Amino acid sequence: MLFGALLATLTQSQSRLGDSADYPADAAGALLERYDFVVVGAGSAGSAVAARLSENPDWSVLLLEAGGDPPLDSQVPATWFALQGTEVDWKYRVEKDPKSCGAIRGQQCRWPRGKVLGGTSTINANLYSRGHTCDYDHWAALGNPGWSFQDVLPFFKKLEDFQADDLWQDVPGVAALHAKGGPIAVSRFRHEGPVGQAVLSAAVELGLPLLADLNGPRASGVGAALGTLANGERCSAARGYLRPAARRANLHVLRHALVSKVIVDPDSKQTLGVRFRLRGKGEREVRVGKEVVVSGGTTNSPQILMLSGIGPRGHLDKIGVSPVIADLPVGENLHDHVTFLGLVYSLDPQSTTDDLDATYQYLRKRTGPLASIDPTHVTMFFHTKAKLGEDDEHECVNAQVNLIHLRKNNTVDFDVFMKSVGLDDLVLEQYREIWEERDVLIFLPILLLPRSRGNIKLRSTNPEEHVKITSGLNYDPEDLETHSDIIEATAPLGEAAALRALGARLEKVVPPGCEDLAFATRAFWRCALQQLAVPVFHPAGTCKMAPAHDPGSVVDARLRVRGVHGLRVADASVMPVVPTGNTNAPAIMVGEKAAHMIKEDWCQ
Repeated sequence: MLFGALLATLTQSQSRLGDSADYPADAAGALLERYDFVVVGAGSAGSAVAARLSENPDWSVLLLEAGGDPPLDSQVPATWFALQGTEVDWKYRVEKDPKSCGAIRGQQCRWPRGKVLGGTSTINANLYSRGHTCDYDHWAALGNPGWSFQDVLPFFKKLEDFQADDLWQDVPGVAALHAKGGPIAVSRFRHEGPVGQAVLSAAVELGLPLLADLNGPRASGVGAALGTLANGERCSAARGYLRPAARRANLHVLRHALVSKVIVDPDSKQTLGVRFRLRGKGEREVRVGKEVVVSGGTTNSPQILMLSGIGPRGHLDKIGVSPVIADLPVGENLHDHVTFLGLVYSLDPQSTTDDLDATYQYLRKRTGPLASIDPTHVTMFFHTKAKLGEDDEHECVNAQVNLIHLRKNNTVDFDVFMKSVGLDDLVLEQYREIWEERDVLIFLPILLLPRSRGNIKLRSTNPEEHVKITSGLNYDPEDLETHSDIIEATAPLGEAAALRALGARLEKVVPPGCEDLAFATRAFWRCALQQLAVPVFHPAGTCKMAPAHDPGSVVDARLRVRGVHGLRVADASVMPVVPTGNTNAPAIMVGEKAAHMIKEDWCQ
C-alpha cells in the first residue's frame, strides 16, 4: 500500500517541485544585438542583479548562464551532497599542496561550484546565515563606505521572505532585523531528529547560550539554523528571483552560454559587450549600452576578467592574454572557511525513518528527513579566546561547528558523503570500520577567519579549461594554532550528558604521517590538520573591494572595476574578508546592493 501510494503521489509532486516552464524561456532564438545591461552568471548574486535591473521596463537585460535549469531533485533539501560532482557542478579541484588536503584522494580537495541557474544556491546546504555585525563593520573600516552592517541590513531584509513565524511573534527585536515579502523564503527546516537535539543540549550544557535566531544581535551561541526554504523545498536564487521575472519581455536568459571575455576598448577602456560560446552554436557576441556586471562567483569572475585582459600584467603576459586592459591583482586574496574531518564520534545506532517512508512523507507533505539536513542545521559560533558562554554578547566570533551524521550501514549516507569529500583509502577504511558497527557523528570545527591566502590563475586562454586554484589552506602558521584551539574547544561536546546518553565515544581516526603522535594531543591535531583540513565551499575575495590606496583593490565600494568604464563585479569575489557564516545570503545581499547602486547611478 505504501509503495502504491508513493507512486501515486510522485506524478503530482513532480509538477509541484518545479520544472523548466517556471523559469524564463531560453533566449537562444531571440537574442538582440544590443542590451542595456549584460549580467554574467545566474548564481546567488547574478540572479538578484538581473531580476532587479529588469524591474525597470525601459531597460533591456541579458543574463548569461553556463549551465542549464535546476534538476528536479535539487528542490529536495536532503539531496545537497548528492548534487556535488554531477552535471550541475563545475567539478573543480584545488592544486596539490603539502600543507593541506594530504589525506584526500589525489591530494586535491574538491571545490564544488554550481553550474546551473541559481549557481551554488542550487547545490548548497540551504543554510541561511548572514554573518555578524563585526564582519560588515570591518569591511567599512577597511575603507569601503556604504558596507557597514547598518548599511547592508536593508538589503538583507529586502531579499527575505521571513517565514519563521514563531520567531517573528515571540522573539524581541526580530522584526527590526528581518522582513517579509522578499524573493528568498527563509524558514525552519521541517524535521528535527534526536541527534541534532542532543547536540543542542550538549552545547548548552557546556555554556553556550541557546539562540532562537542565529542571525540576531548576539554572535556567540548555538541554535538550529534557518534555511532558504519555501514550504519544505529549496528556495534558490533562481527560484526566488528568476521565476517571478519569467514573463518580463525585457529580461532574456540564455543557458549553456560560456563567457569567453568581456570586450573592452583598449584605448578608451570603455566596456563594449560580451563574447561567449553557446553550446552547439559556436561563438557569439552581444553589445552593451550601459554596463556589464560579472557575477560568475569567486572562481569564475576572476577567470572572466583575466581572459578579458584585466588582471596581473605579468601573469597575463605569460599566458598570452593581449592586450592588457588593466593591471589589477585579480585572482589574489582567495580564502575560505576551513573545516576538519578528523574529529569523529560514534553513537549507538539511532532509530530513523525508513527510506521509503521518508520519501513518501516528503512527496506527500514536504516533511520528514528529506525536508531536513539534520543535524547539519544545528550550528554554533564562539570565539576561541573566551570559554564557551563567557564571552561578551557583542563579541565577534572566529569559530563555528557543524555536524554530519552517517547512519550505521546506510550505504546511501556513507557513499554520498565519502564521494563528496573524496577521502583516500587509508582514512576511508578507518571511517568504514566505525560505520559498520555504529553510527558516525562527525564534528566539523570551522576556522572562520583564516589569515592564509591563496589565488586563482589561468592555465591558458581557453575559457573551457579550468583555472588553477591554489587554496592557501594552512599557509599561515597561526591558522594551525587557532584551528587547533577550535578542535580542542569542540571535543568536549561529545562528553556532554546529552550525547553520552546516545552512547557517544571519541573514535581514533589517524591520517597518514601522524601515526607516531599521541592521539588527541596538540601536536596530533596540528599534524592531522595538514591532512584532513578541507575548504567549506565558501570561497571569497578574488576581486577584492578596497579603496584605491590598497594594493589589493580590484573594485571600488560601488563595485566598479578600477580603470575600466561600464564594468562591475557583484558576487562573493568582491568580499575583502569572508563573513563569519555561510556565504549564500551575503552573496545575494551583494547582488541586491549592486542592483540598487546601478539604479542610483543611471537614474541620476
